[in-house]
Amino acid sequence: MFAALGATVTFDRRTGAIAVRRGLHFLSFTPGSRRAFIDNRPVTLNVAPIVRGGLTLVPLGFAAQGLGGHLHYLPARDLVDIEDSQAPGSSPVRALRNALRFGVAPRAGDPPTVEFRRPAPGEAITGGFPSISAVFRTHGGPRIDMSTARLALDGQDVTTGAALAGNALGYTPALPLAVGTHRIEVRAADASGRVAFSTWTFGVVPVPGGSPPGVVGYGTPALAVDTNRVIAYGGRLQFALAGSAGGSGYVLLCGYSRQYPLLPVSGNPAQFTADVVPPQGIFAPSCRAAAVFLDAGGGTRYYALPTPLSIDTLPR
Repeated sequence: MFAALGATVTFDRRTGAIAVRRGLHFLSFTPGSRRAFIDNRPVTLNVAPIVRGGLTLVPLGFAAQGLGGHLHYLPARDLVDIEDSQAPGSSPVRALRNALRFGVAPRAGDPPTVEFRRPAPGEAITGGFPSISAVFRTHGGPRIDMSTARLALDGQDVTTGAALAGNALGYTPALPLAVGTHRIEVRAADASGRVAFSTWTFGVVPVPGGSPPGVVGYGTPALAVDTNRVIAYGGRLQFALAGSAGGSGYVLLCGYSRQYPLLPVSGNPAQFTADVVPPQGIFAPSCRAAAVFLDAGGGTRYYALPTPLSIDTLPR
């Protein structure tokens, strides 16, 4: 959720403290303690953050409102909305609404579930080459039999083209998906025959500026990256774009909606860089990356990275 809101998260292994930063906002908290900080101001949480299944669970109100967002509960739909004008994809006149569904957390021995779904349900991706992935979690039950894993895209079984690693599967289409809504279905059974199943939809939006997706070096600037592989959460990618002075832009990773800003290099206003830390929970052996650049004259261009990236930030 912090990643969806455009924040960065760091973990201090020595103290166990977790820090979250976005713009001028700063949050700090420690699992097991109700004492936390918002912009260096001490606060007392209603409940302490806890660690479960290798993940830290944080009170939702503190997490969203501490960054300046607004929380809305819709009981009729069992939804919690986070309204935040500073989240990626927002503008000063249109607040981004991230509708996140929260249910009861699985307990030890519960049937297997499908988690870390990418693209996220309802997400709008750009470029037509989304990295589709999901993780099957057992919650202490029998192991997942990955030979039973199946992935369908728009009703077509594409399992043979998917990559499997542990309890995760990942797939990137070889041809760009059409603009519009697409449906994903994943399933697998554990050793006792209990099935984990999930289905959700995402949208594909047109490429900015009308440039064709997948075309390398469309226009004059060239996009490059310092490495083509991230093997753990916290790994960093640095993108470089040769653009034009006075322009601005952002990097798209795996087609997802989060935008990583391109910043001009000191002393060379025609060169731009973007530091990208992929969010946790991505398994994308063939991740397509691209940049959208708006030059000083108002022209928009889309630049695809020449070779796919391999991203794996699944919890260990």
